[in-house]
Amino acid sequence: MADHLGPRPADAVVFDLGNVLISWDPVRAIEVSVGLARAHTFVADPDFDFAAWNHANDAGRGLDEAEQVALASHPHYAEEIVAYREHFGASLVGEIAGSVEILRELHAASVPLFALTNWSADLFPVALDR
Repeated sequence: MADHLGPRPADAVVFDLGNVLISWDPVRAIEVSVGLARAHTFVADPDFDFAAWNHANDAGRGLDEAEQVALASHPHYAEEIVAYREHFGASLVGEIAGSVEILRELHAASVPLFALTNWSADLFPVALDR
């Protein structure tokens, strides 16, 4: 067994994107269409359960189907449901400074870098542009 007196160099580093490199706040996307108060109400409503709805999208459900299901069960939230996709770019608030600094340092050191995310395939291109 070899003695290690310091940290071993990494073969590669994997980063998550949402809320690791890029701040994500769904309220910001929805509020563009309906205002802050309605956006907060929608995202926090346990009857709709935005977190579970979004998780199913992240797990592979397409947004066309997701919106159809949500509109059928919660038609009073039609504007909020459609606003999420329509203004998704607004939910990507900015970079998370400390994490991005580490990413840049690793890149400068030629460490292979990979991203891992559960963003839906429909919305990932918007995040990729960021």
